[in-house]
Amino acid sequence: MREPFSAFIEAISEEFASLRMLAERAAAQVSDEQFFANLDTEANSVGTLMQHIGGNLRSRWQDFRTTDGEKPDRYRDREFEAGLSRADVEAKWRQGWAMLHDGLASLTPADLDTPIVIRGQAASLPRSLRLRQNSFARPLRVWWKKVLICKLPTEKVLSAFLDFLRPTRNTRKKQRA
Repeated sequence: MREPFSAFIEAISEEFASLRMLAERAAAQVSDEQFFANLDTEANSVGTLMQHIGGNLRSRWQDFRTTDGEKPDRYRDREFEAGLSRADVEAKWRQGWAMLHDGLASLTPADLDTPIVIRGQAASLPRSLRLRQNSFARPLRVWWKKVLICKLPTEKVLSAFLDFLRPTRNTRKKQRA
């Protein structure tokens, strides 16, 4: 039987891997033109979201035990500017995920007692990992919607997206209980 800490880190790693796989499958479904297309003035393209999440991962996971998430060399606003090729965006994406993977792989049971600072607030290691995981799930829902819009006629997009956001029947039963 594995020790609880290893099982916990493995579960967190698997959930991050699942989120990454969802995003990469979505990105693989669109052409280069669709990858960089803004659907309206308020929405970022799939490529911009991918670049932003990659930058966010790199910033959040670099020296995450000892520094707050936003690093001085990030230049967050540049992540929303056009100009990179799809290959360059995907390279930044992979760099961010490598930082996350290396960070998770470096954790030991002794890290449970070390507070992690996120936006100036100290949090336990388990809480900080869940907060970071949740912060990636939200933009991935937006991303998936963009892929649906690129690939389906409008009426099907709305229906599919609403179905995606609706809780399952089992979730509704649990909410009533």
